[in-house]
Amino acid sequence: MITTQSAAEAPDETSVHHLLGAFQRFQGQNERMTSQLIVEHGVGAVELRALLTLRVHGEMTLTRLGQLLCQIPSTITFLADRLEKAGYLARRPNPTDRRSLLVSLTSDGGEVVADIWKRYRLLFSTVVDRDDVGRLTRVFDDLSAAIPVEATR
Repeated sequence: MITTQSAAEAPDETSVHHLLGAFQRFQGQNERMTSQLIVEHGVGAVELRALLTLRVHGEMTLTRLGQLLCQIPSTITFLADRLEKAGYLARRPNPTDRRSLLVSLTSDGGEVVADIWKRYRLLFSTVVDRDDVGRLTRVFDDLSAAIPVEATR
């Protein structure tokens, strides 16, 4: 967790500038990689996130998928239609709630996710020590939590 630091302990302006520059370069490279994956797999960025989310969390309702992706219901329905048409997602009635549907990855959707994870694992394994993965995850999570909600609107 990020804690309040005294002025003497806080990073100086030059350090913050270098950190932001490095982060922006990483972000730009990641966007290029994502664009390449989008072209290769014929899906959009939010659709890729949906596939990854389904792989991590397993079968879920469309409502839950929308919550996890921060998308409105009509967007999630459209997204599910596209992923189902591509053969990456399957829908079935929810046995515990007749009003909703459950969505899950198909084997083709699982192959897309496997390809994405393979590429990112290779990328990170060549740059990030295994011991640093948890630390970096915490830093990114803490930075995300520290940004006020108002600033993201």
